[in-house]
Amino acid sequence: MRLCLSLLLFVSFYFAKGQDAIIQLRDSVKLRTELISTSDTQLFTKAGTLGISEIYVVRFQAESDIAINPRLINKLLASGIIVYAGGRKLDALAPQPFPVLTSPTSTIPPISNSTVVKGEKKNQEQENEESKKENEQKSEHLEDLPKGSFGIGLGQDYGGYGARLTFLPDQHLGFYFSGGYAFAGFGYNAGAIIRINPEKKIVPTFNVMYGYTAAIAISGTKQYDKIYYGPSIGAGFISKTRRDERSFWHFELILPFRPAEFDRDLAALQNNPAIRGVQAPWPVTISIGYHFSF
Repeated sequence: MRLCLSLLLFVSFYFAKGQDAIIQLRDSVKLRTELISTSDTQLFTKAGTLGISEIYVVRFQAESDIAINPRLINKLLASGIIVYAGGRKLDALAPQPFPVLTSPTSTIPPISNSTVVKGEKKNQEQENEESKKENEQKSEHLEDLPKGSFGIGLGQDYGGYGARLTFLPDQHLGFYFSGGYAFAGFGYNAGAIIRINPEKKIVPTFNVMYGYTAAIAISGTKQYDKIYYGPSIGAGFISKTRRDERSFWHFELILPFRPAEFDRDLAALQNNPAIRGVQAPWPVTISIGYHFSF
């Protein structure tokens, strides 16, 4: 019995005569269907059930508001939905008997599909224009970003006392080359650097490199002078100046992996009675440099 009653209600609802209308949702999607009835939260149509909060405008395909159930119009208006009929925006209507539907010989043409297509085309053109402006802004921003930097400083990644040239294919990754005076001659290094949050004032950095790791230089003679090479790793941070973010200080601690040859030569000099004051270098070195972006 209950099943039969549900089936009867469904059939009567489906075949009920509704109000022909175009519904525009808040996401600009438009739907042409027949309105059956409405509740506080839902609108029942031939095409299905829609949430009241989803609907922005309802345009009735009627000659005037006389051909539309005023209770339905008032319900839509009370829900904050904009309602049109006969090309006129409606306010609340007085209760009337259920009206006769619009005659098919109506002289006022309904909103055609071409109007919907034009509206969709206009929205698409507007979206394309906004996307174009956004891409242009991104392009201008990328052009303003630094492509690299030139720095002078003290440390292994400056070749001793020297300079470093860094290239940035990406703001988070850079490759650098350096050269300078390393007590016993010319020292050099080449490596890669990772920059975390490069848009911030303080930028943590990590780098790996290969090149100058240690040097031996004895005052008064050059026969023991020698520069040693190997890999190194480092960590530090960039501190941008307040006046100009394109110039910055770079501070690092570097751990060099010195070759066994250096350890042997250092031990031999320390055991040589003719040479005094030979000291082993620190296991970790300090690097300080000032850079100019370009």
